[in-house]
Amino acid sequence: VAEKALDFIKQRPGVPVVLDPVLVCKETHDVAVSELCQELIRFFPYVSVITPNLPEAELLSGQEIKTLEDMKTAAQKLHDLGAPAVIIKGGNRLSQDKAVDVFYDGQTFTILENPVIQGQNAGAGCTFASSIASHLIKGDKLLPAVESSKAFVYRAIAQADQYGVRQYEA
Repeated sequence: VAEKALDFIKQRPGVPVVLDPVLVCKETHDVAVSELCQELIRFFPYVSVITPNLPEAELLSGQEIKTLEDMKTAAQKLHDLGAPAVIIKGGNRLSQDKAVDVFYDGQTFTILENPVIQGQNAGAGCTFASSIASHLIKGDKLLPAVESSKAFVYRAIAQADQYGVRQYEA
């Protein structure tokens, strides 16, 4: 399946592709998942951006991430593996009061922060990646797409009820 997906992407150069690894949801993962890392890395040169969360970035980069500087180093490693741009979703793992993400385009780091909102946030990372993809398809540049998507997800979480559900109001 991975080979067919990679061939499909290779045949469509210029089409924006956001790769959200979804190897690790929140703080749990299966050891067998690490075997998928090498397959995913083969996709890096053919996508627009990769959006791993902190544990996924650790698996893909092969390094432990405990600090903001570690996030930057991991982003550089993932870029060196072929990803043209990387956004590591740190959430509140580095700071209990801020959700910190690191964007790296091969030249510049951009740190994106929002206050942490407590509650059920399942699906936030997938929504974030999907929002980035929708902006890129519309023709937006990558960093503005990332910034707009982070703001969108933050507003959606802020407006959610105790079940994480509420109709989004723009």
